Amino acid sequence: MTQVPGEYHNLGWVELQSGDVAAAERMFRLALDGARDFGLAVVLLYCVFDFAALAITRGALGRGAVLAAAAQAALDAPDMAPMPDEELQFGPSLRTLREQLDPGRLAELTRRGRELSLDAALSLADHGETVIN
Repeated sequence: MTQVPGEYHNLGWVELQSGDVAAAERMFRLALDGARDFGLAVVLLYCVFDFAALAITRGALGRGAVLAAAAQAALDAPDMAPMPDEELQFGPSLRTLREQLDPGRLAELTRRGRELSLDAALSLADHGETVIN
């Protein structure tokens, strides 16, 4: 059962890449809820990036940038090993941020995201109505 949240995460990316944003959000929400239920810290940090990608896809670039930076900060920890498909999944969203945000604005949002704890990032991910200015 503890592998199920990770599979929902993967299915969410399949849906997002195929253009079904609503189905992707449902899968990402199942991944987030399951990872919380089972205490799967690694899956939880990937869930932060899942919701960053959703925000970016929907044009909420500020929120997406903060969440992406929070997830990246957690992934940069010395005890974390990158997943082989990270660039395939996360690369397009990160490129969108670099292309569409002013470099100074992106740097500020990145700083804000890197300062978030995993719990704070999960709270932001979980509450999609939050606006980042």
